[in-house]
Amino acid sequence: MASNSGAKNGGARPAARIVLLIVIVAILLYIFDLILNKFILTPYSTTLIPYETSIFAVIVLVVGYAFITLLSRLITDLLTPRIGKSKTVPIKYAFSLAAYVALSFAVLGILKLNLEGLLVGSAFTGLVLGLASQTVLANFFAGLILVLARPVSAGERITFATWQYGVVAPSYPPKFYSNDFLVNGFTGIVEYVGFLYVSMVLDDGRGVKIPAGIFFQAMLLINSRAEKLKVRTKYEVEKTLDPDRTIEAVKTAVSALPRVLAGTVPDVRVSETTLNTYVLSVDVFSKELMEEPVRSDVLQTVMKTIAALRQDNKK
Repeated sequence: MASNSGAKNGGARPAARIVLLIVIVAILLYIFDLILNKFILTPYSTTLIPYETSIFAVIVLVVGYAFITLLSRLITDLLTPRIGKSKTVPIKYAFSLAAYVALSFAVLGILKLNLEGLLVGSAFTGLVLGLASQTVLANFFAGLILVLARPVSAGERITFATWQYGVVAPSYPPKFYSNDFLVNGFTGIVEYVGFLYVSMVLDDGRGVKIPAGIFFQAMLLINSRAEKLKVRTKYEVEKTLDPDRTIEAVKTAVSALPRVLAGTVPDVRVSETTLNTYVLSVDVFSKELMEEPVRSDVLQTVMKTIAALRQDNKK
């Protein structure tokens, strides 16, 4: 008996939830119709909008939004394998923009809204809303220009530098093992460029979203379009080793590395000195997009070369 009553209660709960959901939706639609007629449309329409018309407008809005979202995903799935993600993204966003504008006019047409009265009579409202949402509008128009102009494409590795996001750079001398300067930016792979945000995956694996307005005014270093990348490595050497001999030995050894661009000669020089040591600066060119693997190869080669020179000095 207990199991039968439990089954009945279990079957009654979904039905009760459905009834409650229908009641909530009906109340929300009634409130929407009331607000639409009493507070929004009254200044711009000579007659009130029937309840059925406003409900139909809401249905068209929801179905239209779902349909546009579905078509946008379909465009992405169909075009990406054929023309690539970088060319598909602008097409998808252009379609979405045109479709949303058309949907807006369709909903306004269903409501039989006086567009001229809306445009003329809502100047003050537009001014207030414009001032309140100027950041959002700035991001939207910046994203629109980014989508159309395409300064960067999906899949490219870039560094974007902007004053809004600060990083601390090494500046206290002597800077033996740091770069002479650091770009005040962040490096990663572009995932997509949208109307409001630019999505990237940084080199450390974390995903970030940059507002389009900030990305629009940032300096962009497009690393993936560079034919060669200069990598600087520094190594401290004791003064018991002759600098001229050390430089020639390091230059010869580093030139044979597979990651060093063929046909280029490493630039090896003394960049710093102390009482007992001097610091070698080794500049090489590579086609690698990541600096660290190249720097690791150079450091290992320099270490082995210096160790061999020490052994020769002991003989």
